[in-house]
Order: sequence, then C-alpha cells, then structure tokens
Amino acid sequence: MRCRAILIFTLALILILPSTSSFAETKKCQNTKKKVCYTAQKKAKQTASVKKYHKKAKKYNKKRVRKASKKYRRQYYSAFTAHSAIVLDADTNYIYFAKNSCLPLQPASTIKIVTGFLALKNLEESDPVTVSRYAAKAPCQKVYLRCGETYPAIDLIYATLLHSANDASRALAEKIAGSEEEFAQIMTQTAHDLGAKNTICRTSSGLTAPGQWTTAYDLAVIFKKAMRDEKFSNILKTRTFETHGGKLVVSHNKALWQIEGAEGGKTGFTRAAKKTYVGMFKRNNRTVVIAFLGSENLWSDVRYLVRKAFTDVRPTIQAAKTKLDVSAI
Repeated sequence: MRCRAILIFTLALILILPSTSSFAETKKCQNTKKKVCYTAQKKAKQTASVKKYHKKAKKYNKKRVRKASKKYRRQYYSAFTAHSAIVLDADTNYIYFAKNSCLPLQPASTIKIVTGFLALKNLEESDPVTVSRYAAKAPCQKVYLRCGETYPAIDLIYATLLHSANDASRALAEKIAGSEEEFAQIMTQTAHDLGAKNTICRTSSGLTAPGQWTTAYDLAVIFKKAMRDEKFSNILKTRTFETHGGKLVVSHNKALWQIEGAEGGKTGFTRAAKKTYVGMFKRNNRTVVIAFLGSENLWSDVRYLVRKAFTDVRPTIQAAKTKLDVSAI
C-alpha cells in the first residue's frame, strides 16, 4: 500500500513540474518582451526629441548667422573711417561727398604722385640715375636699390608710382634737384601751380616729416591734372611692370583688380598719417576723383566713396564753393 502511494506521488510530481517550469519560462519571456518594447519606445522618443532639438538649433543658428551677416554688411557699407575725404566729379567739378576736405594732414606715399609727375616732366625714360648711399638706406617700402649702381629713370618712376618705393623716389629727387630738400621745394611749388594751395612737401617719399601736409581736396586736384598726362595715366593703369634688371614691380592699387571702372590710384601708409588714398574711377560716361586721409580701413573706404559717387539713389551733391576755387581746376 505504501509503495503504491509513493508511486502515485512520484508520477504526480513528474506531471506537475514541467508545466510549472514552462509557465515560469513563459512569464519570463513576456517580461523580457515588455522590457525590450519599453526600451525601444524610450529610445525612439529620445531620438525624436534629439532630432527636434537639432532642428530647432539649426534654425536658430541660421537666424543668428543671417543677423550677423546683415549687421556685417551694414557696417561694411556704412562705416567710413577716414578723417578727411572728398569725391570730385572730374567733368562738372561738383563735389559729391566731402568730409573735412580742407583739413591739413600727413599725406604718406600719396604725395609720390607729385614725385612721379615731376620725374616724367624732367627726365627721359633712358636717363641714367645713380643711387646714393642716402637713397639706398631709405626705409621700407622699397625695391632695394644698390648704392653706386645706375638704373634707367623709367624703372625708378614705375617703382615709385606702383610699388611706392622710397629709395626710388629719393634717387629721382637727387637726380633732378641734387638733394631731397631742394626737390621738396620744387614739389611744393608744383602743387601750388596745379591748384593745391594747402600742400607743403618736405620729402619726396611722403615719409612723416614736421611741417609736411596736404588736404584731401589738394590731392584730388593734383591727381586730376596729373592724369591728363598720357604717360602718367598709362603708368598708373599698369598692374605689373618688369624692370630692365628683371625685377617684377606690382601695383599696390588693388582697385585695378577689385573695383569696376578703376583708372588708376596711389595708396599710402605711415603710423602718423594712417592709410591714405587718391584715385580715379570711370563708369557710365562719368569720371570721379576720390581722395581721403587718415583712414583705418583703406579698401572699405574706397568702396564707400565709389558707391557714394555712382550708386547712391540721392547722392550728396554739393555745388562748388568759391573759396575752394573748384571752377579753376
């Protein structure tokens, strides 16, 4: 009897245990599926929120970039840094824009237009110019002329007007007048004869010197009359020039490459004078001369004045004043 009961109990255990284990396994599988499903949903939500965040951030950054670019463009087109400036119509003698145009300031290398103009008038292209020790020791900017060597005058004229070479301008001054001091007096008289009554020259290069100054108006007057000389205008239209010694002289006037209608110009810079410029531009049968002194941003100011002359809907046109004697230009 006892054996029979043990046998029945054993059989019952054999029948019950597999069903219990399968139930546990099923429950465990269901829990795992729930966890996997929850994890997948959570990841999907996180991915969606991250995508939404990136989309908003991208849109926000685009707005910031757009605002910044607008602000930069406004500053680029509206900010004018020169202390003194003028835009003069070369045909009608009207002043399109003026800012302290008669304020005397240091001219820097823009005064080399007088040096080059006088050299073209007084020297032949092939005239030999011997470089002195004083000329060779001129500070930069220069073309590193060698003391005692002889160069053709045309090479030094190109170096002066295109490359703004101080050693070349000194050599030309000594060739014409014997010394730079004597040549500076001739420069001053020439400027006065051209109508620039407020210009006083102390050096042939425009390097800072006590008592040396010019005005934006005077520079425009000198440049306008100098550009009537065919040789002078042809040199200032030149972008590059190869000297007889094989040196390549490149113009500092980037407007020839970058600004439409540029006919020629001369840049200048010293710490005292800051950035200076004088140039001529022609568009739509109109020719203007722009000049400015004491600039912080040279090419931005050039573009500003060119825009004032040619693209303003209502340009600030000012009639010629009698005290400036514009009608006599």
